[in-house]
Amino acid sequence: MADAIKQSRPHFINAAVFSFFINMLSLAPTLYMLQVYGRVVSTGSMTTLVYITMMLIASLVALSFLDSVRSRLLMRSGMRLDKVLVGNVLNHLYARIGNGRQATNAALLREFDTFKQTLSGQGMVALFDLPWIFLFVGLCFILHPVLGWMTVGGGVLLGIITWLSERASYRYITQAAENMQKAYARQEATTQRADVVRALGMRRALVNQQLDERHSALDDQIKANLSVGGYATTSKFLRQLLQSISLGVGAYLAVKQEISAGAIFAASLLMARALMPMEQVISNWRSLIRGYNAFRTVDKALSEDASKTVTSLPRPKAVLEVEGLSIVHSEQKAYILQNITFRVGPGEMLGIAGVSGAGKSTLARVLVGCDGYEIGTIRVDGAERKDWDPEVLAKYMGYLPQDPTLFPGSVRDNICRFETGNSDEIDELVITAAKLAGVHDMVLQLSNGYNTVLNMNGQGLSGGQAQRVALARALYRDPPILVLDEPNAYQDQAGEIALINAMNGVCARGGAVIVIAHRAMVLDRVTRLMMLANGRVAFLGTPAQYAEAMKKQQASNAAPPTSLAPITGGKAAN
Repeated sequence: MADAIKQSRPHFINAAVFSFFINMLSLAPTLYMLQVYGRVVSTGSMTTLVYITMMLIASLVALSFLDSVRSRLLMRSGMRLDKVLVGNVLNHLYARIGNGRQATNAALLREFDTFKQTLSGQGMVALFDLPWIFLFVGLCFILHPVLGWMTVGGGVLLGIITWLSERASYRYITQAAENMQKAYARQEATTQRADVVRALGMRRALVNQQLDERHSALDDQIKANLSVGGYATTSKFLRQLLQSISLGVGAYLAVKQEISAGAIFAASLLMARALMPMEQVISNWRSLIRGYNAFRTVDKALSEDASKTVTSLPRPKAVLEVEGLSIVHSEQKAYILQNITFRVGPGEMLGIAGVSGAGKSTLARVLVGCDGYEIGTIRVDGAERKDWDPEVLAKYMGYLPQDPTLFPGSVRDNICRFETGNSDEIDELVITAAKLAGVHDMVLQLSNGYNTVLNMNGQGLSGGQAQRVALARALYRDPPILVLDEPNAYQDQAGEIALINAMNGVCARGGAVIVIAHRAMVLDRVTRLMMLANGRVAFLGTPAQYAEAMKKQQASNAAPPTSLAPITGGKAAN
């Protein structure tokens, strides 16, 4: 984040230079007032009045132009930051492994935009003008020490008000931002499945829940607004009061012949110009705090080593080794998976079964990199999974999640994973993957074939069609390792036959398949079977060995290691 801001340094330096000239030119009304009372009124020279008026107009035109240029420079600094950093923000957003970070991920880009807007906002302009307070205070001292000390006193009081405003509002502003992020994340997640919400009659309940979350965030915002608003009003009152009193003090000093008549109004203008940046900082304090918090959020996220430099490794063989893998639930502090150890090699098909909640889908997500792990090792072709570039390893590990998870775009785009490059080559690879998945003929029957546009989650296709397209996506570029989570959950008999043919094809080409399933039609084809129970390996062997173990368990009237339903057939819920 700091390196990206450094690339915008020229814009900030130029803005600071322009701030110098802007503040110099802002003295024009003061000098004009002194000249009018000092020369024009005393001499009655209309020529002098015309000339100094023309100079005033030219100065104010230049002031307006430079102020506009400064605003454009700050805006361009935000654009430069967006150009340099937004790619990294988006890349990091997608690269961050799950495990409960969805709400933070959803808000990351929004926080980046908040920080970018703060850089070009009025609060930033006020910060550039803030150092020039000392110039105007010094000029007040030149007019008369009393006027100078009045300006210093006003500045001190405004500084105290700024400090009190920060103390009173920082906690509320920060808490409101965090609560609003959570509310937005929950709202985005639920609105994506609004159809299910309506079907289950959950609309009113979820609306009330989201209203409660928003009201909580709004309460903190109101408290912050009231505290900052009160201090902003006080600062405005104080500035106007000092500006008015300075006229009275100036008049007193003029009567005493200690300053000229023109200095009366000049002092009032200088004092107002000196205190204006501090008042603007207080008025824009909420946006500055939001921008600072946004900067901290984005900087903290980007500082995490989510995309560390890794050695480029060759295409792996179909060897996946898991040793001592354990996953702990972050909130419940309980094991989801415990001490999982197995190996799958070329030509092998490992079936994973177990009752609902046994940890099957969690294991699949960890294997392919959806979720992270801290305990144990996962090796692909002998190399630890963490040592692989996730983007590269994903090309070698096909994955079909329990929910097909298709994205807005054409069927072709979804199968090729939105890859860009040689269009003809990609088209050929897409068709090959579709044929391997047995979905080519089905796609051709769609309204626009491979160019049929889908909405989020594959809306436009049936559940079975979406799952078969997702299988073709998993087979894109013929990965050596294939991980399938309930791949036949939405399939009829024809779909299951196509699935089995696809899995057999991977093994025949020397690949390895890991399939999570309940139905015997799939599990009867595996070379080895692993049964999970309560996050542990209850059995690992061939299907024949498992059947023999079940017979022995039943003969001894002992409790089986897990349900027999996955072997004897039928569809069970995961």
